Amino acid sequence: MVWYNFLTLLICGMCIYEFIKRLFNSEKVEKISNMTKNAFHELSKISLAIYFLHMPFILLYKKYISIDLSKPMLVVTSFLFTLILSIITTKLLSKNKFMEKYILSIK
Repeated sequence: MVWYNFLTLLICGMCIYEFIKRLFNSEKVEKISNMTKNAFHELSKISLAIYFLHMPFILLYKKYISIDLSKPMLVVTSFLFTLILSIITTKLLSKNKFMEKYILSIK
C-alpha cells in the first residue's frame, strides 16, 4: 500500500509534473508527435478523476486477482490494471455532464 504522507512520493510527483510542464513549454515540442502530445493532454485533463477512482481498483486487484509473480512484476501489473480501468471508468462516467463537471472535476 502506498503511504501518501511519504515525502519521497511528493517529491517524485512534483518532478514528474515539472518534467511534463517543461517538455511542452520547450522549443523541442515540434519533435514530439501530435499523437503523444494529445495523449498527454487527455491524460492531464482526467488525472484528478483517475486519482479519485484508483483506490477501489487497487482493492479489487488485491482481493480478486492473485497471480504468483515477482514483486516488480506485481507492481507493474497492478499499475496497468488500475490505470486502464480508471481511464475506462472515467471516460464512461464523463458522458454524464453532471458527473464530468462536479464529481470528476474534468474541465
